Amino acid sequence: MYKHLTQEERYHISALKQAKFSQKYIANKIGVSESTISRELKRNSSSQTKSYSAKNAHKVSVARRKYASRKSNLKMDTKSKNIIKKTP
Repeated sequence: MYKHLTQEERYHISALKQAKFSQKYIANKIGVSESTISRELKRNSSSQTKSYSAKNAHKVSVARRKYASRKSNLKMDTKSKNIIKKTP
């Protein structure tokens, strides 16, 4: 069964990444697959600074989830669209 990463897990990812641990180590430590860590870092790292912020990652993830359905996408306001577009 699929579950979303929690904010706490994102903070663990951030701390372990800053400590230069591998994605494989991070995945094993948190208890998720390596591909989950890879996707999380790819989707939620800053494209300009190439850094990962748990706080920003969680904020964008929640916004992305809120507008996941097709019906919701039609209702999305301009501000939300811009936040999601800025996400790598």
